[in-house]
Amino acid sequence: MFCMQEVTFLRLDTTERGVPGADGQGLLGAFALIVSKVFIPSLKSRTKAWGFLDDSPQGAVIKNDFISTLDSLVNVLTGYEQ
Repeated sequence: MFCMQEVTFLRLDTTERGVPGADGQGLLGAFALIVSKVFIPSLKSRTKAWGFLDDSPQGAVIKNDFISTLDSLVNVLTGYEQ
């Protein structure tokens, strides 16, 4: 059986000019931007590849809770930087 795995490598430039949209907010701003613009949209677009959650009756609830938690993390990080 073929198992496809995804590997992601990131480099965060936390300088003022390094992360468009992070407004020079350093590491927390860069991390919040990447999570909100890359990871959350990717997770929302996946209908499969959640393992046993795809088949679980509570799977959709758990997935939505996880994405909501990530949204809350982004809100905390952006609120901290302001």
